[in-house]
Amino acid sequence: MLSSLITNTPFLMLCAAQFLALTAGYAVHFVSAVFIEDLTHASGPMGGLVISTVVPGLLVGLWSGGLVDRFNRGYLLAASLGLRSLACAIFLLPLPMNIWLPVVYLVNFILAVLVQFELMTEAAILPDLVDKTQLLAANGMFGLNALAAQGIGFLVIGPVLLQTGELRATGGVAGLGFLVALLLVGTLLRQSKMSARHWFDHSEPCAALESPARPAIVNKALIGLRAGWDFVSDDHPARKAVIHLAAIYTLLMVTVTLLPGFLARVVGQSVVEFVILALPAGLGFGLGAWIVSSIGHQFNASFWGSGGLILVGLALRSMAIWKIGSGIVGLTLAVAFLGSGLALVIIPARAVLQSHPPTALRGRVWATQVVLSNAVALLPILLMGNLADRIGIQRVLSLIALTALAIGLGDISVRLKNGFLKGVR
Repeated sequence: MLSSLITNTPFLMLCAAQFLALTAGYAVHFVSAVFIEDLTHASGPMGGLVISTVVPGLLVGLWSGGLVDRFNRGYLLAASLGLRSLACAIFLLPLPMNIWLPVVYLVNFILAVLVQFELMTEAAILPDLVDKTQLLAANGMFGLNALAAQGIGFLVIGPVLLQTGELRATGGVAGLGFLVALLLVGTLLRQSKMSARHWFDHSEPCAALESPARPAIVNKALIGLRAGWDFVSDDHPARKAVIHLAAIYTLLMVTVTLLPGFLARVVGQSVVEFVILALPAGLGFGLGAWIVSSIGHQFNASFWGSGGLILVGLALRSMAIWKIGSGIVGLTLAVAFLGSGLALVIIPARAVLQSHPPTALRGRVWATQVVLSNAVALLPILLMGNLADRIGIQRVLSLIALTALAIGLGDISVRLKNGFLKGVR
């Protein structure tokens, strides 16, 4: 199965474009996070950076799914990459130091708006490039690809850029990365399946939402989101996958908000050196991806999701009780288990949302997932950074860990009753 993916040229082109785009995005986010921590030395402003990547999911998620279902997905992906390259050029402008903080928020916000189209488009394109039986393996490779990009962005590109010009150098390098990814996506533009000509407005469900008092674009957004939500509501595996993805996304975003402060103020390491955790996280995710790709079909996605959330909760709890002088080995193992837990949740859930909806509805189902995940994550991100400044980062990490354990364990009784061996259809 893996060999057939390796020889699948369109799939490899999509992976290569994803790798370059994510590496560029992670480099921008890394340099931005270090810049904000060095400037403010607080978790609250760091929450503003994370919020700038969450709010766009609510703003564009309402109607981006409809665009993905209606128009050629290859062109949408190319447009997203080109516009992100232009957004990075803002860092090249000769701006005074006193406005760099809002500029950093602005650039990350624009990138987050545009990356929504990439994520939804890639998720909708992937089932057209591989067989249904290869979805778990393909999503596993996508996940490993993303972690490799994160490692390169954090371990190599980000630190180098910090030494050679910080934000201005970051704008130039990231913009070039997006342009090269755009060239790779150009090889996919002739894929006929990416042209979604199957959406006819008159046959859309939930036509009762139409109202002359609302602009047409609002009606389209509501209809598209309602169509995706109706499918998720009726399909139990898809509904559980959306819930698990929303939960893990919220937990991850809150943890990312606290991580720079945790390393700088609890572990006692420079924020730049937090890249030491990228390798064990990547190895852990790789192990989880290998497990799911190998035996994932023997169990249903809900089983993997519950187990992954429990593993994430245990890992975060071990981080919360970490003490100065305890050594870095325990922290490294915790991060590795955290990576494995993320893989167990994300990969099967993505496969469900790609294989269950019909092709004509795939983009809007993903839009439903994106809107729900960002809506759920918004308030915790706003609160937890400031709460950590008041009661301590480790106490907040304990709350996050208990939440993950509660969600994961809450599904165990249902799984014991209905059985685990159902597989991902």
